[in-house]
Amino acid sequence: MNAAAADLVWRTYHALMRAVRHRAWMWRAVRLVPERARTAVYRAVEQYRQSTREIDFTVAHPVLGHRMFLCSRTDLGQLFVSGVYEKDVVRVLVEGLRPGMTFVDVGAHVGFHTVIAARSVGARGKVYAFEPQPEVRSLLERNVAQNGYRSRCEVLGVAVSDRQGTGRLYLGKRERGHSSFYASDRTAEAIPVETTTLDRFFAGRGWPPVHWVKMDIEGAEAFALRGMRGLVARNPALALIMEFGVHTARDAGYTHVRLARLLHGLGFRIGYWIEAGLRRFELPVEWPATDYGNLLFVQGEGPPT
Repeated sequence: MNAAAADLVWRTYHALMRAVRHRAWMWRAVRLVPERARTAVYRAVEQYRQSTREIDFTVAHPVLGHRMFLCSRTDLGQLFVSGVYEKDVVRVLVEGLRPGMTFVDVGAHVGFHTVIAARSVGARGKVYAFEPQPEVRSLLERNVAQNGYRSRCEVLGVAVSDRQGTGRLYLGKRERGHSSFYASDRTAEAIPVETTTLDRFFAGRGWPPVHWVKMDIEGAEAFALRGMRGLVARNPALALIMEFGVHTARDAGYTHVRLARLLHGLGFRIGYWIEAGLRRFELPVEWPATDYGNLLFVQGEGPPT
């Protein structure tokens, strides 16, 4: 099949999924199909699209009361398969964020967690969304504006690291969300980006209180952590949600043991494996037995409330 046919298949699939999402009875029927089967269908369509050529277009999708614009080159298929992306992480954020809080989204991508946080913190709260990849950031800015959050969300086109300056961001080959400071089999060409540290950024803002940080930066988490020692020290109730992947950490040259010691040195004592029902572990001697997961870290004895 040629590229035009692949384009038609991809667009038809997403049009069908949008139609299903807008009709409750159709969505209930689809939900009767096992999630594994729904995921297999999505992957089959994606593989078919990739087997022809890259087809880049934007679709709109309802997300927990928001209108989100997604690009075909972003890895948010879970939105179409299960109706929500990282549902366990969403639950933690919705239950933990309160009006007036400040949320920092490091590696905001197209803004899925950004807009959810913006709604939760309300008009008195603040969201800082860091996303250095230009193509993805344009959708992030569009999603923030589309949902009426410009006054409480600040989108920043810089990468968070352990120093201020410039770096090289390797773009994801097929998934722009896989862009990384480290070359791998998932990355392609590199582009120059500005870098900063959270300490330097918030020092320049007069050290406002920060309550939550979410970090998903494809292996660069350890370096971003080194640049937020002051932020953690000034906010003893700060909660950190961080994605951890064995392969991305290996690309960056560190292990979970080194990461656990770094977190402990910053003051984080307790961790919770989010996808395992907030299974508790103690730093630095314990770590979840998983190659990939979203982890919640706190400086006290329990999840923030």
